[in-house]
Amino acid sequence: MKYYTFPLLFLTLLTFWSCDDGVTVTETCGDNFLDPGEECDGTEFVAPDCASLGYYVQMGDLTCTAACTIDTSACVGRCGDGEIQAGEEDCDGTNLDGQNCEALGYYGGYLSCGNDCHFNLASCEALGRCGDGEIQGDEACDGAQLQGANCLDLEFYDGQVACTDDCTLDYSDCYGACGDDQLQTTFEACDGDDLNGETCESMGYYGGTLACQPEDSWDIPCAFELTPCEDFGRCGDNRVQTAFGEECDGAALNGANCQDVGRYTGIPACNGDCTLNFDGCTEYCGDGVLNGLESCDGTAFGTATCQDNGFYEGTLTCSGSCDTILNDNCSGFCGDGLAQTAFGEECDGADLAGQTCQTRGFGLGTLSCNSFCARDARNCEMAHVLDAGYNHTCVIGTPLAGTPHSFFCWGQGTWGQIGNSNWINQPYPVKLNTYSGAELISAGGFHTCGTNNGGALCWGEGTLGQLGEGLDDPYMDFPLPIGVNIPLPDPPPISSIISISAGLNHSCAVDTPAGDVWCWGANQVGQLGRGNTSVKEGVPAVVASGSDYFNLVSAGEDHTCAITTDNALYCWGGNAYGQLGNGDTTNLSIPGGSSLSNVVQVSAGKLFTCARNSVGVFCWGRNDYGQLSVSTTTPFLSTPQAITGMSNSLSVSAGGQHACNVTITGAVYCWGRNDFGQLGNAAPSTHVPTVVAGLPAVAEVSCGEFHTCARTNTGVVWCWGRNDQRQLGNLVFTAPFSSTPVMVSR
Repeated sequence: MKYYTFPLLFLTLLTFWSCDDGVTVTETCGDNFLDPGEECDGTEFVAPDCASLGYYVQMGDLTCTAACTIDTSACVGRCGDGEIQAGEEDCDGTNLDGQNCEALGYYGGYLSCGNDCHFNLASCEALGRCGDGEIQGDEACDGAQLQGANCLDLEFYDGQVACTDDCTLDYSDCYGACGDDQLQTTFEACDGDDLNGETCESMGYYGGTLACQPEDSWDIPCAFELTPCEDFGRCGDNRVQTAFGEECDGAALNGANCQDVGRYTGIPACNGDCTLNFDGCTEYCGDGVLNGLESCDGTAFGTATCQDNGFYEGTLTCSGSCDTILNDNCSGFCGDGLAQTAFGEECDGADLAGQTCQTRGFGLGTLSCNSFCARDARNCEMAHVLDAGYNHTCVIGTPLAGTPHSFFCWGQGTWGQIGNSNWINQPYPVKLNTYSGAELISAGGFHTCGTNNGGALCWGEGTLGQLGEGLDDPYMDFPLPIGVNIPLPDPPPISSIISISAGLNHSCAVDTPAGDVWCWGANQVGQLGRGNTSVKEGVPAVVASGSDYFNLVSAGEDHTCAITTDNALYCWGGNAYGQLGNGDTTNLSIPGGSSLSNVVQVSAGKLFTCARNSVGVFCWGRNDYGQLSVSTTTPFLSTPQAITGMSNSLSVSAGGQHACNVTITGAVYCWGRNDFGQLGNAAPSTHVPTVVAGLPAVAEVSCGEFHTCARTNTGVVWCWGRNDQRQLGNLVFTAPFSSTPVMVSR
């Protein structure tokens, strides 16, 4: 289609001209005035040149024809003339200059010419071409569109890929590649022999020869060939190589577990340097928490306390291995030897908290402590029979069960009179454990006699035969009980000896059923009653008493008295002070009767005698300290003297130079010599019976040489007087004498 611009321009100008409402127009060609419809008029033109009229070349000036049209003969070439003006037009009308879409580089379409004499490429462009910036068909690229291609595609490391005019890729600007023997550290670890100074060792391996992968490697070109290194291994290869100091490697722990470091749970980890890391292990000895098989941990003991282990107070401690609860800081327990009464202990070992058999109400024995720290009084006994000798005292003990009965002695032991196999003074009652059938006991001057299961025994000084053992060489001391050689059935019947008494240096006993009195020992003044005198007799013999039956005998310093079954009193032996009570001072070697009748008890002392009958208490013999309790100062009286106020007597005893009596109310009265407090007070010697203060009710009293002992109704023994040989029997009381009663106690 052609386009004509001149008529359009002319019509436009004509329109402008017709708008001058105020001018009268005369449309005349040649008036040098452009009138409507004129292209030109004289020198006036609607277009100043050929270009304005659409021509490309102007060969001369424009001229105006007589018809007022422009003469375009000077104008050459324009769009629409059917001819292609080179440099100005691509085409003109149907003249395409032989071109088509393919010839123009497009891949297809229909080429046409536009009104501006340029190709209309819309149909071509629809199918595209190389250079349109869009990749089509077989194009590898198009302009800046490279489809992601880069130098790395051809294993170059750097550079810029370009697109050629034929839409193929241009790699000419790429550079750097594996195998060029140029180490490019940004992209390569190595290249050929250039290992960048690295070795197997520098890369953490323990040995080997490092190499470089070639450019055609199936793995990674120009990367290190580590196989020779890996054969030696390194930290991080999951192989534990202990030869190179590895404890572990990755997940390979070489058998390590949390228990290796005392942890109970968790799994160890491996550090980057192939050392073990136990931070993930938990529950261990020392974490302060009771775990697993632990007995304790720090201060964690579960429910355990010192008290659970038998202690009374304190804090448990734990062993370093958490397997043992330690009692180091616990204190106080049954068995520590300290009686802790605040925690319920009555005693502990030897610590009896100040208690003894006596403080517990017993008279004898040794209080002990059982394994439960409770007092054990099974070895405590009640005093059953009491007798005080010259400087020692003995009793028979009765346990709680009532049997067996045992001998106990204390005080002077110089001659073995204690009977415990030695010659040592004893400050408290010592039990003769060998004998358990004790019935009677009598403490003499320096020896002791008793009965055990019916048989007579004596021990202590024996130089005058007073032990009565009947040996070939009987005259010796013996610190253990030995049998008295009285011809009785073997074995003797129970209670075959019903009375036994040890004097100063002789001894006597009464048997049953014969009722005979047997005596042995010293006999200088006929105190053995054999009808003669001699220095000593070691074999017991019957007293020449005729047909009388006796039931009680008492041996004094040098005389003897006995009571018959019909309560008649007989005495024999020394009588220098009238101690036989027969009204004169002649010694008797056979029993002589007394004027005192209905006698129930007799006590032969040191050169004087006391007895009691149904009327009261009587004494006779020596009186140098008022021991006869008479107001006269006569040195002796040979007939019985009634003791004033002693009509209700329970027990009487004649000692060295003093005497004591127990009333039926349990009160003790004493009189005579008192230079050691043997009367139970600090007053001077007196003939007046004086009550002993501070005693419980007493059942029996016995006077020694310078001391006195009493047995209470409850079986407890109290003593007072001289204590130089520990006659008072109290372990802690060590004073030389006491004028007030002291409880016999260990």
